Amino acid sequence: MNLTASYKYQLMDHKNAIIIFYAVFAVLFLLSLTFLATSTSLVVTDGEESLETYWEGGGQSQVSGIEAAGVIFLFVMGLCTFKEPFKMLAQNGVSRKTLMAGKLLTMVSVAAFMAVADKLIGLGLALLSRMSGQHIIYRTLYESVYPGRAGEVSAAGFQAESFLYAFVLYLAAMAAGYFLTLLFYRLPKGGKIAVGVGVPVFVMVYPLMDLLLTGGQVSMALMQLIYRLFGAALPAIASFFGCFLLLMLVCWLLMRRAVVRA
Repeated sequence: MNLTASYKYQLMDHKNAIIIFYAVFAVLFLLSLTFLATSTSLVVTDGEESLETYWEGGGQSQVSGIEAAGVIFLFVMGLCTFKEPFKMLAQNGVSRKTLMAGKLLTMVSVAAFMAVADKLIGLGLALLSRMSGQHIIYRTLYESVYPGRAGEVSAAGFQAESFLYAFVLYLAAMAAGYFLTLLFYRLPKGGKIAVGVGVPVFVMVYPLMDLLLTGGQVSMALMQLIYRLFGAALPAIASFFGCFLLLMLVCWLLMRRAVVRA
């Protein structure tokens, strides 16, 4: 089985889930638009009461957060798309290198498709707004996180940056999910329990220990590092892409000697 077959097989793992994701978004959007754009009145005719619903033009609704939902969706997809493809492809003689290459191509394809789809949704909502008379505001995650960036670059440059931001963010989300599932796949039972228990305990205990031992200096240093990496638009794009590359490198090291388990 060559790289093309490996890529197609892994891509099919995402196809139906992506269709369902955007179908749910479309249904929820149409329902919210209907509730916002219609009014219900109590009408009394010959002593009988009835409810009448009518379209109310000129309303306003705001759509945002689809990229945030996409990040969660793709993180979960990363969690769910290792074990079965790994078993299937390994049992059919596919090398670890070919499997990883196919996975990388799948991630790039899915991230690019969803980033483009989000842009098309924005254009479609703008067109719908003009056609229906409704004031529909669509804000991307990039616009919400970096609102001042639009005034610093051209409109075309801002849209290009917004696309790249969504693209690398989706890549990083998938890589994070894939890394976690590979890590737990490779860990022995005791290691899984240690990580599962240790991480929540560390998260709860760390702030208190940092406050008592260093006066919160470690937390402040971490916050400053996060701000330097993600506080501005272009560094954030580079940082998310760097996270993707680093996580997939670790995934490759974990996958190289992974064995097929029942």
